[in-house]
Amino acid sequence: MSRESTHRLEWLESLKTTWIGPPLTAEGFGHFRMTWNRKRNSIVDVVEVQVATPTAGNRLRLTVNLGILNSEVYEAVWSQPVPKIIREADCTVKLRIGRLSGSSVNVHATDVWWLLQDGLDVERTGTDIRRRIENEVLPFFGACNSHGDFHGLLQQFPTLGGVRELGLIYQAALNALLGQNARAKECLFEASQNSAWQSRALVAKENLGL
Repeated sequence: MSRESTHRLEWLESLKTTWIGPPLTAEGFGHFRMTWNRKRNSIVDVVEVQVATPTAGNRLRLTVNLGILNSEVYEAVWSQPVPKIIREADCTVKLRIGRLSGSSVNVHATDVWWLLQDGLDVERTGTDIRRRIENEVLPFFGACNSHGDFHGLLQQFPTLGGVRELGLIYQAALNALLGQNARAKECLFEASQNSAWQSRALVAKENLGL
């Protein structure tokens, strides 16, 4: 392993153990590598550090991805149990940390990527990420507690579900869980107009009894 690679691993470990881990652990999160999960009944909150492909030299670029998974929606859409370790990509609602303004979503905000080149950068980055976790991320998670909360987020910000069609399928599942079957069918029909998502929309329709 090169000296540069060793430094990058040390910086990530420092971020995890000194800056990111403590405020999350204090709120009930467990972690696997650079992914943190917290289960709240049928809801799982996710914080995941994404590292960019290393460039030449002693440099490290990273961002933080966030997600909230609704277990009932996941199982209805994907026909399988929720994974033991939830990644941001698995989530019903997902976004980068830079998309939060306070504890509210701002889809027009610029992604935040941190560049680390030395130990001082690690401290500055860790301080900023911890501040955002405590002041923005945890309140954002705390405001999403029900099918209605998920539904409201995806209605207001459809891209939080991922690609458009997947967001529609997630909205359909939430509509069905809220007893709004007619609207659920409309969302599934709209998603199925893209042939790549027809089979997934059909699976969700069957699982939801529509």
